[in-house]
Amino acid sequence: MNKRSLILSGLTSSLGIFITKAIGILYVSPFTQIAGQANTAYYSYGYTFYDFMLQLAIAGIPVAAATLISRYAAKNDIAMMLMINRFMKRVLFTVGIVFFVVIYLTAPWIVPFIIGRQASQESYAITLVVLRFVALAMFITPVLSSYRSFMQGLKEMRHYAFSQVFEQIIRVAFLLGVSVLFVNVFNYDRIYAVYIAMLAASIAGIFAIVDLYIKERCIIKSFNIDKSVAVPLNVTTFLKEIFAISIPFLIVSVLSNLEAMVTLFGFNSTMLSLGVKELDVNLLFTVIMFTTKKLVSIPHVLALGFSIAIIPYISEAFTLNNRPALRNHVYDAIETVLFIGLPMVAGLFIFSKEIYYVFYVDYAFIGGEVLKTASIQSLLSVVSPVLVNILIVLQLRRKVVSSLALAFIVKLAIFIPLIMFIGYQGAVVSSIISHIVLVGYNLLTLKKLYGFNYSRVRSRVFLMLIATLSMGLVGYFFLLVGWHNIVIDGRWMTLAKLIVSGGASLATYLGLSWMFGLPQMYILQRKKIHGTN
Repeated sequence: MNKRSLILSGLTSSLGIFITKAIGILYVSPFTQIAGQANTAYYSYGYTFYDFMLQLAIAGIPVAAATLISRYAAKNDIAMMLMINRFMKRVLFTVGIVFFVVIYLTAPWIVPFIIGRQASQESYAITLVVLRFVALAMFITPVLSSYRSFMQGLKEMRHYAFSQVFEQIIRVAFLLGVSVLFVNVFNYDRIYAVYIAMLAASIAGIFAIVDLYIKERCIIKSFNIDKSVAVPLNVTTFLKEIFAISIPFLIVSVLSNLEAMVTLFGFNSTMLSLGVKELDVNLLFTVIMFTTKKLVSIPHVLALGFSIAIIPYISEAFTLNNRPALRNHVYDAIETVLFIGLPMVAGLFIFSKEIYYVFYVDYAFIGGEVLKTASIQSLLSVVSPVLVNILIVLQLRRKVVSSLALAFIVKLAIFIPLIMFIGYQGAVVSSIISHIVLVGYNLLTLKKLYGFNYSRVRSRVFLMLIATLSMGLVGYFFLLVGWHNIVIDGRWMTLAKLIVSGGASLATYLGLSWMFGLPQMYILQRKKIHGTN
């Protein structure tokens, strides 16, 4: 049986995620126009908090459910598989109830830590409502994840992927449609667009649950199982299995997201203590944690796809103790994400102001500066998830936890001093430094424990950097001759000019890469490893 290459698997995995992310990026501009730039900050608070709490609530449990369902499906023990499915639904339903109650009741105490104690009563009241909408979403989403874990366990990835895209489409359609209705038709205050946006996560989750429920019923009916047969389930043993699988994922997931929590709970209070006006603080938080974060998530799609795809390849080489194949797979993953990620990140860096303007229009000069700095972090974020997953597959979870904990401690230690020293950009620079620590630690771990010398990677990355530098020179030539002027050009003319200047820059990168033989070397390497023709 022919195996798909790591590159093909990675790009395939990235496609569904890319569609979801693309929808998530495109809605931001019209939503900001409806809600207003100042009000968007409250959505940013809720969005960041929800993302972290969701990871805390369900991280690892759906993975454990999918693993156990897959295990019994492989044994053709359908009765036990269905029993596990029902049990896990109850577990995640209970998790949803608990997190809903906890967040709803503790929201009044959480709000001051987010917006800062010096913030106005109006900000407090709005953020409180937003967090209570987050509580509702925290009830719906764990239930949805229980249905997705069933599909994942049965390897019904079409249903799984469709569910993600379908949920995003419903969320954005509800968010924009109902916001326009309330704000532009019924003339409600713009803040209602934020409330509707937070409610949209719950509405979309309900639609996705109904879709998966119908598909799950059809799948279960096809098994033709005798429902009168009782299946015993040792709950204690079963829970031990769940914890054994899920706890490592939970720890890694929480540590990975703690960096965002530092910014969420530390940015506003630090900026307000420096005498910055509350309105300006809200704007800066939105730019750092929402609008630019959406843009730099584009390269992250590549990393996420390869992080998923790399697992079976590394696992197979590790199981067979095939060190040459193991090294080559790791090198392939690092080189490929950098080969594709470098021009994407360089484009964000060079044309940061123009890209921000095309997507969001308002505050392009501030947003462009933040995006330029954040693009550097984005490059590191392309590599770090791949390295983390490699270490997990190589059963080096303690090293992963150590590296993530160290990166978090670094972020926590330098976050406030950097903001006080260089201003709001300190929030982004602190993330860059913590990511350097994370990537460096993991690379050194692989070198120490598995003898990776990275000589092949260094030589190829050096050629990529030359191509990237040349790309940058072409891009800056367009800027120096005054090709771009967002004040005069307007949004659509800026987009048209970006296509020309960005296209010329990218063509330079691809042309030099081909001249250096980078794609050809990689193809030859893959043929050597897999014995393909």
